[in-house]
Amino acid sequence: MLNIQNKKFRIPVIFSFEGEFFVAAPSQIEAEKYVQENCGLTIGEIHSTLPEGDVGWNFNCHPARKVGCAKPIRKKIILD
Repeated sequence: MLNIQNKKFRIPVIFSFEGEFFVAAPSQIEAEKYVQENCGLTIGEIHSTLPEGDVGWNFNCHPARKVGCAKPIRKKIILD
């Protein structure tokens, strides 16, 4: 069996989720403000601080993925 030393690389990746929030608000400007200030997304959870009856959403759980070019890691980084 060959003993091959693996090299380590840093690879930039962008995950992009696209979807819609449905918001009850007195105006379009207020609706946009509500989403900007009160709605977000983290891996595994879509959330809002708006009242439950005033907001809904439709997001695909699988993001688009864009992978950049690999670059060698020159300094020692411990990978768990």
